[in-house]
Amino acid sequence: MSPEEPQGPEVELIRSAYAAWDFQDLGPFIEQIAEDAEWVPPSYAPEAGPHRGREAIQRGLESYREGFEEFRPVPQRIIRGGRPGRYLVLATTFTRGKGSGVETTIDVGHVIDVREGKLARLEVHPDLEDAYRAAGLDPPAETRPAT
Repeated sequence: MSPEEPQGPEVELIRSAYAAWDFQDLGPFIEQIAEDAEWVPPSYAPEAGPHRGREAIQRGLESYREGFEEFRPVPQRIIRGGRPGRYLVLATTFTRGKGSGVETTIDVGHVIDVREGKLARLEVHPDLEDAYRAAGLDPPAETRPAT
């Protein structure tokens, strides 16, 4: 954790949700999500989104099992977003292909809104510059393409 990372119950909820992630048993993760939550997956997701509600989000996440043996997002940094309750989580997602065993990692931005002690909205942004903007933040120079 870097010194500028935010603290408090919302950040602890976010950390707890990532800690609860188990690709084979998503129940503990899903419990951290509001009943009416929305998940906006990346364009390459097996099932296009957005997905609304816990059950739809769980089905959308479970669709990744068709192609992956392992799918694990790991938060690297949590940044307070541009409005109350909004956070940007810079994460690395580790995957292992089903059958092929090919392992990959991808750095993504997760824009997360917290409401009443639950995750209320989750957006996945493979482009970190887009992730910063979606979180209501100015992207740092290192996320911008070279000119």
